[in-house]
Amino acid sequence: MTSLLTICVFLQMAVNVDGSVRDRFLLQNHEGSPKDRFEGLSSEEVDYKNMHHNYPGCNLGSSFYKLGVKFNPTLIPGEPSVCIICQCVPNIKKGIAQHFGKVTCKNIRNLCPVPECDSPVLRKGKCCKSCPGEVETFEDRINLLPENVSKGFDNAINLGDKLRQKVINRKYVALLVGRNVISRRPLLTRAVAVVHLQVTANMGLRFSIKYEGLKNPEKLLLTDKKGKILLEKQLQTRYPDKEMCGEWENVPEYYLPYLHKGMFLLVLTTSSFENGEVAGKPEVDKSLQKSTFTSILVSPNQYGIGGYAEMSYGIRSKSVEYTVKFDGLYNTKRRKQEYFVTIEKRTQILHKQMKRIRRRKNNKLRGTWLALNKKSRKLIAKARLRMRVTSKGGATIFGTIKPSGTCGAYVGVLSSGESLLYPQVALSSAGYAVLNLHDNGQISYNIDLKGMTSRVTYITLESLPTKTGRRTIIYNLNGQFRRNSSSYDGTASGVIKNIRAKNIALLLAGRLFINVATERKSSQSLRGRIESIEHSDYINYANDVPFLMTSLPTSPTGVGGVAWLVPDRKCRLHYQIILSGLQDYSSLNALLVGEFDSTATQKNKNAIYTLVIHNFINGMARGVINDISHRVYRSLDAGTSHLQMGVTGIRKGEILANLSIPNSCWNILHDQTEPTSGIHDEDTLGRADCKDDGRIYRNDESWIPSKNSTCRTCSCKNGNVICHQVICPKLSCNNQVRVDGECCPTCPETLTQDNGTCYYPGDKRHYRAGTVWHPYIPPTGYSTCVTCTCDKNTLEVRCNRLPCPVLNCSEDSKVRVHRSDCCQVCTDRNILSEIIQTTVSPTEKLGNNECRVGKRVYKNKSRFHPVLSSHGILKCIICKCKNGRIQCKRRTCKKKRLCKEGPTRQNKCCSCVR
Repeated sequence: MTSLLTICVFLQMAVNVDGSVRDRFLLQNHEGSPKDRFEGLSSEEVDYKNMHHNYPGCNLGSSFYKLGVKFNPTLIPGEPSVCIICQCVPNIKKGIAQHFGKVTCKNIRNLCPVPECDSPVLRKGKCCKSCPGEVETFEDRINLLPENVSKGFDNAINLGDKLRQKVINRKYVALLVGRNVISRRPLLTRAVAVVHLQVTANMGLRFSIKYEGLKNPEKLLLTDKKGKILLEKQLQTRYPDKEMCGEWENVPEYYLPYLHKGMFLLVLTTSSFENGEVAGKPEVDKSLQKSTFTSILVSPNQYGIGGYAEMSYGIRSKSVEYTVKFDGLYNTKRRKQEYFVTIEKRTQILHKQMKRIRRRKNNKLRGTWLALNKKSRKLIAKARLRMRVTSKGGATIFGTIKPSGTCGAYVGVLSSGESLLYPQVALSSAGYAVLNLHDNGQISYNIDLKGMTSRVTYITLESLPTKTGRRTIIYNLNGQFRRNSSSYDGTASGVIKNIRAKNIALLLAGRLFINVATERKSSQSLRGRIESIEHSDYINYANDVPFLMTSLPTSPTGVGGVAWLVPDRKCRLHYQIILSGLQDYSSLNALLVGEFDSTATQKNKNAIYTLVIHNFINGMARGVINDISHRVYRSLDAGTSHLQMGVTGIRKGEILANLSIPNSCWNILHDQTEPTSGIHDEDTLGRADCKDDGRIYRNDESWIPSKNSTCRTCSCKNGNVICHQVICPKLSCNNQVRVDGECCPTCPETLTQDNGTCYYPGDKRHYRAGTVWHPYIPPTGYSTCVTCTCDKNTLEVRCNRLPCPVLNCSEDSKVRVHRSDCCQVCTDRNILSEIIQTTVSPTEKLGNNECRVGKRVYKNKSRFHPVLSSHGILKCIICKCKNGRIQCKRRTCKKKRLCKEGPTRQNKCCSCVR
């Protein structure tokens, strides 16, 4: 397989006397197999071609870095410059870090402190020597963040493990109404929405949205208090009668403290209100238990106000405890307000309660509806009741009470290891059930049974058994079971209509079970708990049929499992695995095997991918695989692979499922040569993006123009299209030839090579084996200081920097005169004078014995510091204009002293002894 690498080439770099790097360079060298390169970047760096322009951080060349991250640039392929420290510095405005930062670099070679030990060592990847056993080196202490960056941000971008564990799974809730939209005037609308947020294990934000009065919400925005957009998410309606759900996967960690302090706003946009129709501030969700019913309260008039009610049903007390949060309900300045809460069926009032609260300190109401009768329990479960909140002398808001649903699903995995029989019997049969709770209180279900050895007698939905072993059967689902014609396997699907409030509470609490009984096992043979699964942007639990994992009939384990495996557009494989009947969770590995092999778990025979799962919690695991190769995807597409797991249930053994996942990733990943360029899903053109020939290109992206430019390469730089002509390298052969379709001549001996090619991502071109070229570095153009070649044996791109002569002067005296120069020179008096003198135009005569250096004119006998394009002002060099000629010299230095750490050095123009 041809191995590609993203070459990072030396871009002309200039270092000031104080050690700061001013010019940009293309960073990072990535090499490896194609599947590694597809998603093989580190957590601190991502492929910019897949980044949305709204993601926070710094883009440098083709690389993207998170805010606050430090790194060493790679100036020569494979050799990071350890003496140059770069950091993505955030842009702070009004206390909030903005999306785009800038890269600041510093050369620390002359700043290294003298170690306090007798035998210091130079560690690998470090520039300064340190004492053995020293934990924090000088490089670790370097911080390029400016003083105006608050200490709170510095702590936020380096969240400790303890703080990170506290943040994970933290929940927030926001009530969105029209009066909170940032505009010239309050937006008066009847629309109301509620957004629940939860911090995920990968430090993302999972959200769910319920709304009333909105027509087709388009985007969810996270903004600061001034309305500046920080994050946005395009919304899609997957379930018409359910809430909208999604996840922000690339949320920077430093946003979480801001979110916790209430410094952000959530905004919902529609086609009629592109800047937002409703908005609200997220607050920490302090509710200790999950709500059974909810209600969104809207105003009968367009006041831009609203509310949200959460209700918890007590299974034993048969009472409902509710909490109502409102915004804009009062319209007077009285310190104490009276509110009336009623629960109605049409005009009949079933419950009423009056509350008096202090307006300035509280915007929530709490109450209890005691001892619901049988009729009321049915009505509230079927969404036939309404809540109304009225303020004395103020406004009214009301809404229908509905069951609290989810965008995910309720799944039960059936196995003999979960059965209540004693002693338990290890069976190879298994099954699964997927349930969905709708807004009208009805529950739809799909049940699939596999490996059954006798006829199924009944399927029931049950609650937890009592201490005496008594089971309460809630519904008998056997009437919908359809057996296969060739076996005892089968499926059951239908809708449960006569639901009650208690059953909804049991379902949401995970206290319902599916029980399957057969002729041989009259009581039960398979059983599984129904549990809630969180929403996934990539897996549709309602429509995507999972793969049922069972053990072989010859070696039953009593364990069953289901697995969803779905590839996304980036060819990442998302998985959700649920197991039932496990006795040991200590070691669980999943293997993708080409053909089933009972010894694969020990010797990995036939294994084409090994997935090590560390996050199995209560039999569940979910995640994403980034490094699936095209061979694996080809096997999944052909249906010739299996998912195999070694488990310990009633017996120890394996469970497996045949995988058939139609996909095109095997074809996309197999064509490793050229990544997609110039094609983006977003139709919006950002401020730093470019548009050329009808296509949108992101900032710092390069492409080959389609018109009149086979030998030109263009790139996007801050909204401007910059194109450069190909620069051909000098060849050693005399009889050079030019091949059709190529921009540069070549030597005849390279034409006899094979037809293999290398792809260089800088200029998006293919090169024949043996070809030599200068690399393209967007957006500055082609670098003549580096030559690249396509290795004829490995078909890999190899780049080398042109050699430079050895200089006999000190490091402080070495400079690069022009930006395009490949090598440095010594800045002694004669050479520097000749360099500056050559800038004088030979045809132009200046009066009064003046001197010209570039565009600057100096009077006779004036003194100045020279300015070089690479270094800026050379403060250690003093020049004098004398009778139209320039004379320069370096400042003289006294006896050399020991080097001191950075800011304490008094004379930076003189060398020191280390």
